Amino acid sequence: MKASVLYALHDHPLLQPRGDMDTSVYVALAQHGTDQPFFVSPLYLYFLRIFGVDLFAARVAQIILGAVAVVLTFDSARIWFGDRAAIISAVLAMLTGVISFYEITILQAALDPFLIAATLWLLTRALTLKMGDRQSCLSGQTRLSVLHFAATGLAAGLFVLNRPNALLWIPVLALSILWLRGWRSAIVLSVAFIVPIVPVTIRNYVVSHQLLMIASHGGLNFYIGNNPEADGTYHHVPGIRPTIAGQEEDAPRVEAKEGSFYRRAFEWIRENPITAVRLFLRKIAYTFNQTDLALNYSYSFFTKDVSSPLKFLIVGPWLLFPLGLVGTAINLRKRDFAVWALFIPMYALSVALFFVSSRYRLPLLVPMCIASGAMFVKPRISRWIAGAAVAILVCWNFGLDDGRTHERTNL
Repeated sequence: MKASVLYALHDHPLLQPRGDMDTSVYVALAQHGTDQPFFVSPLYLYFLRIFGVDLFAARVAQIILGAVAVVLTFDSARIWFGDRAAIISAVLAMLTGVISFYEITILQAALDPFLIAATLWLLTRALTLKMGDRQSCLSGQTRLSVLHFAATGLAAGLFVLNRPNALLWIPVLALSILWLRGWRSAIVLSVAFIVPIVPVTIRNYVVSHQLLMIASHGGLNFYIGNNPEADGTYHHVPGIRPTIAGQEEDAPRVEAKEGSFYRRAFEWIRENPITAVRLFLRKIAYTFNQTDLALNYSYSFFTKDVSSPLKFLIVGPWLLFPLGLVGTAINLRKRDFAVWALFIPMYALSVALFFVSSRYRLPLLVPMCIASGAMFVKPRISRWIAGAAVAILVCWNFGLDDGRTHERTNL
């Protein structure tokens, strides 16, 4: 299925590097590097560097990782809910068109499904490992548990290198592991998490003498999502071109003239608390809404205006959010699963702190696929009624632009 999408769209003119658009910038940075601190998340740049100028090979690797993500989704659902749920979760993942679409783009979002599927699968294995005698700190089971949490931390670190806003989830996860499994597992997870982060932080400091953990675009994105003109989606900031290249060059100049983006955003929040809270709640609603919020590419355009297999991949937020949210809620009494499910609200909050787009909320669809399978284990009418109620909210028409007109103009 993913291969058919790649075959149909890999040479589409809108998906090729051109001008100073974001895909071109990713390719240029991957091939030639930069002597500046990273402006964008660096993991995808290192990934692209493996393939040099062969973008088709990079896309093939991305859909292979996407296929692995489906397998990991299947196994996570199997562990939590059983075989029937696993099959349904995997089918939902395979039929989710927006995932398959972004996996063929030259954007960091292409790696998100695999990275979060791997992280949540490893966390599933760590949380469900039977411990036996807790007093035996040197037992084989304890060592195996520590290894599982170390692997989880490492995978989470790689995911955050690709999607830095997910950093908000990590301290909450570590504290919940401390509560559930004790200090050893929490420390191992935390130390393993910083292993892939530290080299990037050191590199940023060496080239700029600034303590920058991952990438520098966070301040601009925070201001885009929190200012007098903000509406919860992307809007360009006056004086800054709406591309990565433009933002990297223009943002420092605008900050030097008008002050830190973080400072300006927090000043607006402090002076307009009620408006800021309303905006934040609206962004939460957008995060769990079905509308395609285009950034770089309009998924709606490629499904409705372009002939491709995406037309047959009918699963999307309209189905996954109602099934997944109810499937999660009915299993929160299980402490291990509740810890696993913390990713969902924490990641949603991390998106809403900035601004919402379809590709930013993409990582949420993986746990939604997994949790959706739970709806088919001993199905009850009350669960489906709850799912229908959630679906009304998910499908609510906010009148948002899906970017199709912009894509037609670009052709």
